[in-house]
Amino acid sequence: METRFPKINSDVLYKFDPSNEIKDVNITQTPRKHRNALYLSLFKPPSANDTQWQSKYLNPLLRNLSATKDLDIKIFTENYLLPLRHRLENANSAVEIIPIINYSKLYPNPGALWRFLGANDSRYELIFVADIDLGDWSFIRKWENVLKNYPKAAVTRRMPNRGFLFHSGYGLYHNYYPTITACAIAFRPKLIDYDMKDYISRFISLSLESPECLTRDVHAKYHRIGLTYPEYGFDERFLKHVVYYEAAENGALLTIDDAVFPPLGLYKLGSYESQDDDAFCQMHKNDYVNVFYPRDWIIATYSCVLVLVLVVFMITSFV
Repeated sequence: METRFPKINSDVLYKFDPSNEIKDVNITQTPRKHRNALYLSLFKPPSANDTQWQSKYLNPLLRNLSATKDLDIKIFTENYLLPLRHRLENANSAVEIIPIINYSKLYPNPGALWRFLGANDSRYELIFVADIDLGDWSFIRKWENVLKNYPKAAVTRRMPNRGFLFHSGYGLYHNYYPTITACAIAFRPKLIDYDMKDYISRFISLSLESPECLTRDVHAKYHRIGLTYPEYGFDERFLKHVVYYEAAENGALLTIDDAVFPPLGLYKLGSYESQDDDAFCQMHKNDYVNVFYPRDWIIATYSCVLVLVLVVFMITSFV
């Protein structure tokens, strides 16, 4: 059984030679300072506006680095961004910059894929992956506590957007359903029994040589984002077709739902793709945990009440 997204396993991948796109990207072997690590990708397309790039990416990165403690942080970055090294290292003493010397200058991939290589860094108990423009990395501390109770979780994901508000004209289909969102992932290296770099390299070749492998028997609108290398979303396409199945088929995919209202059962209203995802994970006995945070409920309830008051006020104003 598969979900609505074709499974790409090792038998399929090994029909393709590894791409050279990430051949010079490697994990370093510096002594670790902490038990767990965070892997990030940092790159800047030549067409990017300097002010906008700093506002959207660099400033949030520096802010999050300063707020993060007890975690080794590995940052893959383009060679020409090395002048930022001192600012990044000053923001957090646990930062290690890993320069990419021979980079193909394609964007946003393979840059967005670099961070996944940390999944094989066996020096650490847990490897986290995040977006550098994420509002904050507070999920890491929460997940560290949760994962103590799930030692068999090779890959941990945040509950994907259920998509029940998305329509494609063919029913409740989600135009883009990422089974694993790249903004928040945890890998347990000792349980990752494949070479992530090799799999990524072969997947790039597959997508360029036989893209039909990714769309067979599937409605085209499921593949609106990230179908073609190196476009935006290709990194999550790799997660969707390869990493998801490697973990879920072995009952080693943990889903953490940290949304505010799941107890109301709204997740059951998800798109067909999300329902298939649920069925697949349940069939293979993957774990699901809802993380309840009273503070989040208070903020969400207050926000809903405020919105309701504003709506009532606007309606009465026109009556």
